[in-house]
Order: sequence, then structure tokens, then C-alpha cells
Amino acid sequence: MGIISGTIELNKLTHVVLTKKGKEGNEIKGLFIPLELNRIVEKDAKFYLNIVGFETPNSEYNTHGVKVSLAKEVREKMSKEDQNAMPFIGSLNADKSSGSSAPTAAPSVELSEDDDLPF
Repeated sequence: MGIISGTIELNKLTHVVLTKKGKEGNEIKGLFIPLELNRIVEKDAKFYLNIVGFETPNSEYNTHGVKVSLAKEVREKMSKEDQNAMPFIGSLNADKSSGSSAPTAAPSVELSEDDDLPF
């Protein structure tokens, strides 16, 4: 089994860049990404962005482009032009020569607008 590595360009999602105060009073720059506007799904207190990869055989830099995956019902209501206009948000490179490992999740904390960051 090979490794698939890649990047997601988070600024391609609807977002706001924020600067908040950390627990030691230092400023920390972060990204606020609205869930519904970006089709992010919450399940069991975890958040998922479903993606789909498309082969890019003519690219010398990556093997797949990545878009946000749409539910069949949503996709069927869109015109082909609207579907094709959805931006690529990242890229993947398939390397069949290496093994892979599962990523680990960072803990999440809910904050109000006035709260300082816990880190």
C-alpha cells in the first residue's frame, strides 16, 4: 500500500482570519471556517469535510486535484457549469512505494467571541 500526500488550501473555503489572545496574553492568528457554508458535517462531536479527488494526468506536480464532495441530491440540482465551477481546494500525490499511517486528531474547545484562546 502506498502513501497519498497532499495539501488543502483552507483559504479556498469561506473563512475569516482572526487574531485572538492566547492564555499567556500573546496574539495568535487563526482561521474561522463556518461549518454550513463550507458543507462541513458534524457527527459525534467531530467535524468532517468530505472531499473527492480527480486524476490530473497532465500535471507534472500532482496526481489528483481535490474538490469539496457534494451529496447526490445537491449535485443533481446543480447545472454542469455550476458543478465544474466549484473550485479545486487542494491536491494529492499518490506514492505507491511507501506505507501509510492514520492521522491523529487534535482536541477541540468551543469558545465565545470574547474568550481568549486556551493555548
